[in-house]
Amino acid sequence: MFENWTITKKVTRGLSASVVIAAILIASYMVTSVYFMSDQNTKDAAAALTEEELANLERITSDTADFIEERIQQYFDGVYMMEEYAENLFNGRYDAAPQHSYFWDPVLEEATTGYAVPNLQSIEEYESDSISFEVSCYYLPRDYYIGGDPFQWDADMEYVLETSSNMDNVFRALHQMSPDYIWLYMGFDLSVSDNHLFKNYPYDNLEYFLDWYEPGDYDPNIEEWYTNAASIENDTIAVTNPYGDPSTGLVLSMGRPIRFDNDSLIGVVSADVTLDTINTEVLAQSVSENGYAFLVDETGGLVAHPGFESEGQTIYDAEFGSESSSEAIAFQSIFSDILSTSSGQVEYTKNGQKWYLTFEEVPTTGMVLCTVTPESDVVSAATALLATITFQTYVIIGALVVAVGAVIYFSSKYANERGEEMARPLSQATDVLLNMSRGDLSGIVPVRDLRYKELQTTMGAIQNLQDSMRAGNKEFIRGNLSLALETYIRLRQLCVDFDVIEGIQAAELNIGNVHRQKGEISQARERYTSALQMAEKILRDADTPLEEKDAQVRIADVKHNFGVLEMSPKLENYDEALDYLQDALAINDDLGNKRGMANQYDTIGVCKMALGDLQEAREMFDKALSILDETFYERSKSYVHYHRGKMYYEMEMYDDARADLTEAANISQENEEWPLAGRALSLLADVLEDMGEPSHEVRTQAEKIMGSAVRRPLRRAIEFVIDKSGSMGQSGRIQAAVAGAQRMVESVAQPQDSVGVVAFDTRVTELRPLKTLGQDTREAKRQISHALRLGGSTAFFDALGMALERIAQEPDAERWVISLTDGEDNSSDEYDQDSIVRLANRLGVDIKLRLIGVLCSSEYEQILQDMCDRIEGAKYLPVSEAGTEGEGILQKFEGIEDEMQAQLELGGTEVDF
Repeated sequence: MFENWTITKKVTRGLSASVVIAAILIASYMVTSVYFMSDQNTKDAAAALTEEELANLERITSDTADFIEERIQQYFDGVYMMEEYAENLFNGRYDAAPQHSYFWDPVLEEATTGYAVPNLQSIEEYESDSISFEVSCYYLPRDYYIGGDPFQWDADMEYVLETSSNMDNVFRALHQMSPDYIWLYMGFDLSVSDNHLFKNYPYDNLEYFLDWYEPGDYDPNIEEWYTNAASIENDTIAVTNPYGDPSTGLVLSMGRPIRFDNDSLIGVVSADVTLDTINTEVLAQSVSENGYAFLVDETGGLVAHPGFESEGQTIYDAEFGSESSSEAIAFQSIFSDILSTSSGQVEYTKNGQKWYLTFEEVPTTGMVLCTVTPESDVVSAATALLATITFQTYVIIGALVVAVGAVIYFSSKYANERGEEMARPLSQATDVLLNMSRGDLSGIVPVRDLRYKELQTTMGAIQNLQDSMRAGNKEFIRGNLSLALETYIRLRQLCVDFDVIEGIQAAELNIGNVHRQKGEISQARERYTSALQMAEKILRDADTPLEEKDAQVRIADVKHNFGVLEMSPKLENYDEALDYLQDALAINDDLGNKRGMANQYDTIGVCKMALGDLQEAREMFDKALSILDETFYERSKSYVHYHRGKMYYEMEMYDDARADLTEAANISQENEEWPLAGRALSLLADVLEDMGEPSHEVRTQAEKIMGSAVRRPLRRAIEFVIDKSGSMGQSGRIQAAVAGAQRMVESVAQPQDSVGVVAFDTRVTELRPLKTLGQDTREAKRQISHALRLGGSTAFFDALGMALERIAQEPDAERWVISLTDGEDNSSDEYDQDSIVRLANRLGVDIKLRLIGVLCSSEYEQILQDMCDRIEGAKYLPVSEAGTEGEGILQKFEGIEDEMQAQLELGGTEVDF
């Protein structure tokens, strides 16, 4: 019987049955939902939600404890670095000329010695107008002045001050690494100098030390921070609980003893972090709407708490306002159990309300992290559930009434609409094919709910053609060059089979893009030439004005990418690049193609930046944005704002840089352009730091975006080779090298990438074996920072040889070796420049070697340049301006980042990327 039905009858009868069945199912759903949404079920769900919230508190506490361990370990690492540096100085392992030692009174210092304290400034954080981050100062109680004169030194005092004068080097380095350190200082054992000497950084007018004890001047040797650290016999850090500092408020001290090689005591090095820093930077974790976190030591002493206001305050004061309240007394036994257990969760009462306290021991620190949350926050989800159930019941009843009423209406109308829907996919597919012939991939192929085989086959073939081009573009944007190349090759063959020359031309262009991104210049040029020839043929064969315009746009796109190719680090042919870009701009100008013109203006601006013509670059970016404001093409606008913001940053126009980078970050996040959003926020954080404004929140947001953005399946293997010989301590060279490598790990490297670090002085040291980075970049960044420990001569070629051997063991990755040296190799035993070339050629792998040379002699620079010329894919990047080496090193690292993430015009519309 059904075989004789017409399609219309099949559609009509089938639709009527489906609508009636749907109405029955809706009614059944309402009855079942109301039945199961009983009071008991609600209570069970509420209990489950409460249990889940409590488990979530445990996870938050555990994660925060891990973060605190990492952060405090960073503080500890700085103290260990001061200890090592001081012991090397006092045991004669560093042959360093003494620097001038400044007395704490700047007026008396200049009047007596003729030395003015450099760069004195007023710092609100220190509540002082005599702060200098250039030098430290020395202090001793007036009772121990020799002859009543602080500038009269005996032999012991002179020995201590001159030997410790070079501690300013490590003080400055630590302050640059982490501004969390508010004070860095030293006290000396009386057997070394009986003057009760004290060394303090940064320089400050220490007048408040006079009559500290009323009467009696401040004596470092009897203070708790000194005695705690001096008594240590193992490798632990002495942590002194918060005490009052006259200029910065409550501080937490961390100290280590320093000893001669015969184990006799020299003194103590110590670092202070303010309690505000601990609360803001370490305990900033959001627990719940009304929850918070606090930190205690292993004895129960309060380390950090939002309510910590004065020295000697206890946990009972901070939590309950008094130690004698009934709630505080009841809490004492609970708190004792907390201190004797590594982790857990307890309940207690505060202000008449029930609170949950989740605690976990912070490994290696002897501290315990506690997070507290009121019960009202924990059960808020369960309370919301009750309201949701009530609302859902009314929605279901209303939906049933509407559904039943609509059955009759739709039953009579739907049959005619079904007939129209059968014809609609064919019409839509025709439009999609016409747009695809012009390179527009934004059309939607109607492939869903097709009931007939003929339509399914036709639509499927069209969608395969479209998806191949779209998928290749997405993989290229994500950085998966191998998969993108495979996709474009399949697309090219598919277009050959269908005889679609427009598709072949787009595939040729995109294959060229992949070769360009991989640094394969000749292959990229060959593909671009083929794409240009095809575009010119399409123009010759055009029959309509629309086809002619499409062909001209294709020609402009190829010329644009030729320009980008000439700008690549291997060529740097900026004049040729400008010629191509101007040709593309002229074509798009004649066509009135606003988007194309904006892209050309933006890329010309980038080219002008590279040539140092910042004013003309600025004009190009302004023109691009003016056009994009008319076209509302937000994605391109985000890139122009980023490029202009970067230019303003180089020009030190920080307010303008901040505005542009903020706009770039906002637009790219709205369009889910996560890699650009992360880079814009990361650079914005640098701008804020240079402006002296808070940057931690912005940098944290950048790290989160970079950690959560869609990653490319392709892996990179990145091996850093860093010179840590003694000369790298000049002009901030080593700090810039470490910062550049750390930034690259943060902004370019992905979780699946491998990262290794080799450092060298007289010897070669592998600071980090080449291994997978993972989600957390902190370990790799900390290992890179170990290169800050300087000393020795230069074994560059041995270090580079080790890096090449390591990177060759990564067969399925894009390989990068990023090396830096500032002097001639004088300690290598195994390799020289010729054997490095032979090794690279023998390995036979595609390794992108980037060698940054800092103020090398002309003869040695020629050796390095020649070595790079003889290695395929290698490039020498010199830093040649003395006095600004740090800035030059950072610029070279940024250039390598840009090379890794270069952008090109892709075949197909921008909508698809």
